[in-house]
Amino acid sequence: MNIIIDLFKTLLLTPLLGTRPFLACLLLSLTASRFPAYLDTPTWFIQPNVIGLLGALAALEFIARHDPDIRLWFDQFDSWLKSGISLSISMSLVDPETASFLVATTGAAVESDGGFTVTSIFSGIWSTITAAITWYISLVRNSFMTFINEFDEDDDLGIQGFIHYIESFGVGFGVALVVFVPILALIGYLIVYALARRWQKRMEEKEQASRKPCSHCEAKLLPMALQCHVCGHKRDHVLQIGWLGQMTDKPVQDRQQHKHQLLTKKRCHTCATKLPLRSVCQTCPTCQAAPFEDRTDLHAYLSQLDKEMPQTLLISGLFSFIPVLGILPGLLYYRISLIASLRRYVPRTIGCRTRWGVRMLNLFILLFQPLPVIGWFAIPAMVYTNYHIYRRILVHQGKQKLPKSN
Repeated sequence: MNIIIDLFKTLLLTPLLGTRPFLACLLLSLTASRFPAYLDTPTWFIQPNVIGLLGALAALEFIARHDPDIRLWFDQFDSWLKSGISLSISMSLVDPETASFLVATTGAAVESDGGFTVTSIFSGIWSTITAAITWYISLVRNSFMTFINEFDEDDDLGIQGFIHYIESFGVGFGVALVVFVPILALIGYLIVYALARRWQKRMEEKEQASRKPCSHCEAKLLPMALQCHVCGHKRDHVLQIGWLGQMTDKPVQDRQQHKHQLLTKKRCHTCATKLPLRSVCQTCPTCQAAPFEDRTDLHAYLSQLDKEMPQTLLISGLFSFIPVLGILPGLLYYRISLIASLRRYVPRTIGCRTRWGVRMLNLFILLFQPLPVIGWFAIPAMVYTNYHIYRRILVHQGKQKLPKSN
């Protein structure tokens, strides 16, 4: 019976390893060292140097997951990393006695063949199954986070950071359930999985339902698209794009302004498709249109943002009048309304270095915010410095990558 429970536990660990692999391993190691009767692991897994290494890796994982730039880079290969960790952990937990149970249930004979025993082969097969499940769970999670990233790419609202805090807490709680009350962990996982799949299906259905057929060629188009990506027909009824990049039910009055709004959300200015790259030089994957054909287009985009600067300075200045409590809404407002429109086109390699420098500058400016009179100008000063730093980067990128005006 204990062997069956051990196999059951390796399966239940897959959601945790598919979310926070290093944190889950650290908690498993600490639990095994304190409660060996509940979790039997190899002796090397509970050595102090291993626990210290896992602690360092968990800390790096936490820092990486709470930085938008590092997180986006990390998400490109983390499914395979999590699968590898899951494979290693499962092979460590499935001891020879458990592997022999697997062999017995399938009727295989325990023989040695070229240095490999049948039990070791079955141990590897079982561990591979758990690694595959971890890989799938990681993909489902990443699809959810991709949707969140669609309208809050730089985590200006803090939604992604909040989710990662919840995940970290959930891993700690989940490890306790898996080790001590595995049946409750299974029920909880099934409920969460069912809700996630339901949510994912609803989002897919909503996106498909929002598409409208072209009046000329019947191609399915996003409601914010100005023209058909198949036949090029200009649409008459176009819906505005919202503050967070979502669809609204308001019709577009100024088509030129709508093009600008699409670009500020890093969407194609013709078919409204999400642009994949953080660069001023790219083409839409759907209609092949370039957001900026040459430096004149980029200059026009930046000039429009320049006109929006006074309003952002004024509103952020009103938030700055509120000591301490005005900092968070002021930061969110100017980053979403203005700075994000620049940062979305800054390459990750450049953006990561720049953003850390900007954060240090912002931290210095915020020290003056609680002070009377001087503090009134703290957030507007952040708006002005942040805007011109990122604007200069885009101008430089334009000179390097975009052709001169014809």
